[in-house]
This record gives sequence, structure tokens and C-alpha cells, in this order.
Amino acid sequence: MKLCKSCKAPIDDHVKFCKSCGAPVSEENITEQQSSAALESQSHPQPEQHSQQAESKKTKIIAFMKKPIFIIGLLLLIGGGVTAAILLNKSPKELYLLSEYNSIKESMAGFEDTYGDALKFQEQTLEKPSQTEFKVSGGFTQESAVGDPDYDMFQELLSSSSIEAKVQQDPTKEQAHYELALNIENEKAIDAELYQSKNQLGFKVPALYDKFLYFNHDQFGKLMRKMDPYYTGPEKLELSNLELRDLKLTEEESEYLSDRYTGYVLDALKDENFELKKDVNFEFKGEEMKLRSVTLSLDEKEVKAFLNGFIDQLIKDDKLHNILIKRLEIVADAASVAEETEPFDKKEMKEEMVDSLKEMKEDLDEISFPDGFKSTLLIDKDEQIVDRDTKFAVAMDGEQANAAFTTKNVPYQDDKEWNEWKIEVSPKEEGSGNKLALQYTNDVQKQKEDRTEDMQVKVMLEEYGEPEELLFKMNSVFKGVDGKQEINREFGLESDSPEYVDLTGFKGEIKQVSDVNLKKEYSEDKITVMLDIKDEYDPVSLSFNLETKTTLKDNLKFPDLTADSNTSMNVVEASEDELATIIEEISMGIFELGTQYGLIPEQDYYYEDDMYYEADDTSGYDYFD
Repeated sequence: MKLCKSCKAPIDDHVKFCKSCGAPVSEENITEQQSSAALESQSHPQPEQHSQQAESKKTKIIAFMKKPIFIIGLLLLIGGGVTAAILLNKSPKELYLLSEYNSIKESMAGFEDTYGDALKFQEQTLEKPSQTEFKVSGGFTQESAVGDPDYDMFQELLSSSSIEAKVQQDPTKEQAHYELALNIENEKAIDAELYQSKNQLGFKVPALYDKFLYFNHDQFGKLMRKMDPYYTGPEKLELSNLELRDLKLTEEESEYLSDRYTGYVLDALKDENFELKKDVNFEFKGEEMKLRSVTLSLDEKEVKAFLNGFIDQLIKDDKLHNILIKRLEIVADAASVAEETEPFDKKEMKEEMVDSLKEMKEDLDEISFPDGFKSTLLIDKDEQIVDRDTKFAVAMDGEQANAAFTTKNVPYQDDKEWNEWKIEVSPKEEGSGNKLALQYTNDVQKQKEDRTEDMQVKVMLEEYGEPEELLFKMNSVFKGVDGKQEINREFGLESDSPEYVDLTGFKGEIKQVSDVNLKKEYSEDKITVMLDIKDEYDPVSLSFNLETKTTLKDNLKFPDLTADSNTSMNVVEASEDELATIIEEISMGIFELGTQYGLIPEQDYYYEDDMYYEADDTSGYDYFD
């Protein structure tokens, strides 16, 4: 078996690119035996510990190339690039790409530290039976309405009300049971249930009718014709069960895409496109550090060549087309459940896809990149990106827009970290007074298991020299680690612009207690949201409370929807007399609820002989006839 000349990973004879590092395969690749002999003859005796560390480092560098997220990172970097080979002796090109990967990896690790257990638990609910219970309550005050009798009555009703729900799901059997209830003064005012399986659909409102009314999916056409004799739609009900994991790439697909497009990037981006500088001074908040600077530069011709070549790769890639068509077919099948659609034509869809790519390439001929593309990274000793500065310009039909994308990820004062990214777009003409910018900053301080964040999002719009700015601020305090956390957030909007003056009184607070226990198989959250809108004339305060708990179960008990059951009725198989009785009971139930909660005025009806009648009705027919 041959070994890759770059990373020494085993490669098959027929492949064109190494699956581990993406390097092109050539005649210079040597066999495993030749490699071992060469390494032995060139190596110097070192302690065993050093040898193991070097091998471990090499393994880690090779391993990250196999991760699909690296492809995503480079797509964001140059709008179409993918991963490239990372070698042990890093050139400026390899250092640039490795640093991009390391920064993405670091961001994902931080996200994993904060939300890892919650995400793992959610994955388990897709594989095992689970039960979720939640309760929602809330209230509001409006100063201008205080003292109004109707407002006071509504406030009393709202403060004593809550909504509760219970959801049982078994993904292994494709069954789900939903219960929803409105409670007033801790008693059920009205509740409803919905049952869904791969074969049946049932509904129940106990206050209106005490049995589940259901039908089998293959009886859907008959049910519709009972309500509309001229119905000509589907005979069977198909319910969508689309999940994001259905669209996920397989390992083989990911490997193929990595092999193909890694090779393209390796060829398209030349070593001479990268420049390395050492010992670059960088100062932040009074602290200085020495960093390495690596710059990727492409002139206008190189940018056009890169994009054209990338689109050509997409046009010719029949396997990629099939991968996309497969996902589009899944989505189309799910959409056809909701509404009647035309059959999915794979050949036609593939032709449209290729035609769209060809049109994209033609449109690219009308676009120029006058300043090329330039991205400079400042990198620390751990090969993490501390500062990024990316600039390019796009021109079309005599108009030119200049774009800049900058980021910062700066550790300082031992326990703090500054995160920032900013996107800015402006016309070519200097002094035109037009500019659009979006900036995100987050000042993070970590202390053992606690963390504070001072986050700001700023939107800046300048037209004809007049700037407008909208600033969203949120201060957060995290106590505890992933799994069990207490989080308090305070937020608000600020602006000096007359355009947004009505929003500047918007502020609030969010308190959350989260407990995720993977061993005991449960997840619990308690969230309180308080919002103040300080309008000059009519201030309003809102509050919202949510309690939710999800528990994994070995078994769940679902409603029995069968012909022999005393708790359910098949509405398709019911006789005309049975349906008439059901409709009458439901109508009476609706009226009783309306009268009980004052939705139907008392003067509009009278009650006699167990029936409700309209107040001005002298016909002897009941209220619903």
C-alpha cells in the first residue's frame, strides 16, 4: 500500500487525492515499507516520550482534516473554498488554513461547554420514548388602564390562569400524544387531546365529547366525502415526518466532497498567494503581544479564475448533483403531504440545477473585483486567530461596493476574552455619506465555573452624511457548568436616532434555571421573562413564566383507538344517527362553555327541559336548530 507523501497516511492506488490531508497523489508517493526505511535512516535518537508526543501531534493534525466543519469554515472564508492539506512543516498557506480550522474548533468547543449536555439530551429524545410537561403563565400591567373595571376583571382572570401541556412521543413506534389545558384558579377550564400514529389520527375535547373521534389514514377520502360529496383529493392521509438528520450527509458523501474540493483549492490557491510576517506588534486594552501575520492575496484575475473554476467543478460534479437531488426529494415528499404537488422529476431537477450554475457563471462575467481579495490573519503561538481583516470590492453596471469583514478574539488580563465581528459595506466614492455596518461584541470573563458576558449588537446606517444607530445590549451572568446552570440576563435597546426613539424604552430581564442530567435521563428548565416598555404616555410591563421538564421513558401508554374500545369512535364508520348525536353533544358543550365564561350574554338565551333556546325564539326548536 502507498503512503501519502504529505501526511504519511495510507492511500489506495486508484485515488487522486489523499483522504486524510487532501494532498494530490503522484508518482512520488512511496510505499509503506519505503517510508519506514527512509524515516529510520533520517531520524536522530530521541527519548521515547518525545517520540510519542510527536506522533500524537501528527495524528491530531491529520485527524482534523476529516472533519466536515473545516469545509464550512473555508466556505465562509472565501465564498467557495474548502479545506486544504495541513502538513507537519507548515508553509504560510498551511498556517493560514490551520489557524482558520483551530478558531472554528475553539468556537465549537465553547459552544459544547455551554450547551453540550442539552444537545446530547435532545439527540436522545429522537431515539427513545419521552414525556414532556410544561406550564406557561404570565401577566401585564398598563398604567393608563388601571382602575378600569373591564381591565381589572381581565387582570384578575389572567393572573389566575395558566396553560399546561403534556407531550408523549415514541420515535421507535412513530406515535405521539398531545394534551393541552387551560387552567383557571388551578382547575381545568377546557382541555384537548390529539393522538397521532403512522396509521391513525384522533382528537378529543372532554368538555364537548368524552370519546376520542378518530379515523384511519387510509379512510381519509371517505371522511372527506362525508363532508363534501364532490371531494376528489387524496384517499390516504400522509403526514410529514421530516427531521434535519434526514438531510445530513453520510460519511461516504462527506469524504467524497472533501476529496474532490480539497484538491481544487490546493491547485487554485498557490503558495505565492500567501505571505508570512513574524513578530508583528498587536496592542489591545493596554496589553501588547507579538503575533504572526499571514495574508492571503488574490488579484482581480485570480479571484475570477478561482470562482469560475469552482463553478465549473460544481457543474461537472454529477455525484454532488445526486447528493442534492436526494435531499430535495426528501423535502418535496414532505411538502406534498401538506398540499398537492406535481411528482418530483429527478432528471428535470438536475437539469435545472446545472442550468442555474451555468447562468451563475454567465452572470459572473458581468461582475468585476477591482481590488481583488485580501485577508490578513494575526495568529498567536497556539495558532489561534486573534485578529482578522478581510477586504474586497464588487463592481457591476458602473457601481462599486466596498466590503470589509473584521473579527477579534483577544484574550487579556488572564481571565477575560474579547470577541468581535463587524461587517461594513459602502460605495466606492469617498465622502458619499452612505454606509451600512453591523457589529457584534462580547466581553467575556471566566472564573472557575462562573462566567459573565457583556454583549452588544450595533446597527449603523448612514445616508447622505446623517448617521443612525440602534444598539442592543445584554449583560449575562452564568453560574455553574453545562448540565446545571443558573443564568440571569438583562437587556435593552438604545438609540439617539428619531427613527428609533420609540424603542429606546424597551428593556427587560430573563432568569433561567437549567438542569440537564444525562445519567438520570431528564432535562428541566424554569424561565422568567420580564419586559418593560417605557412609553412616554402609556408604559406597559409584561411578565412570562415557563416551566418545562422532559424525561426519557422505557414505555409510554397511548390512547386505545380501536373499534372495540369504549373510549373512542371511528367517525368514518359511524352511522348517520351516531354522527347527529355527536354533533348535538358538541354543540351543546360549546354553548355551555360560552355561557359559563360569559362569552354568550344571558339575555340571548334561556334554558328549559335540558335544552338551550334563543331568547326571542317561539318556534320550539332548540338554540342550534
